[in-house]
Amino acid sequence: MAADPERGGPRVLFADWLLGEVSSGRYEGLQWLDPARTCFRVPWKHFSRKDLGEADSRIFKAWAVARGRWPPSGGVGAVPEGPLRAGWKTNFRCALSSTRRFVMLHDYSGDPSDPHKVYKLCSNVGCREDPGTNQGDSKALEGAPSTRRGSPAPGSPHQRWSPASNLPPVPAPRRRSPAWGSCR
Repeated sequence: MAADPERGGPRVLFADWLLGEVSSGRYEGLQWLDPARTCFRVPWKHFSRKDLGEADSRIFKAWAVARGRWPPSGGVGAVPEGPLRAGWKTNFRCALSSTRRFVMLHDYSGDPSDPHKVYKLCSNVGCREDPGTNQGDSKALEGAPSTRRGSPAPGSPHQRWSPASNLPPVPAPRRRSPAWGSCR
């Protein structure tokens, strides 16, 4: 744990905290999907749904508590949780993205019967594998001329598109896996 100068105590690191919570079994829907414990699912129900319950935001609230953001300090009286749930979820999502230790494999948040997201634990810290992107881009650009001076290298993301040039590439559509909640 790193020291948090603002609070005086040790700062909880999200990735380590989340892995502990997945293993704990305290949250409905938050669970490992494989025996090797490399893939897990997070319940991800939209907060505008009519069937939303307190359990649907429990993991997001737990992260707010772990970070010392709930309950509010110096508060006057009881603060209703309802309006804060979306903020907790946003903070959780941002922490998930910023750790660079997890990659989202599947997004089933729009599934009406079981909304969730499936994440994979990266084998190396700082990885940014994404099944929907071309992972060979960095290798393909090795040895390409520098784009700091002059015009950008052909095919680089900084090259300007013009009607006279070829059309820009169209990304391949993402496919849903028929095996719901599978970890591949």
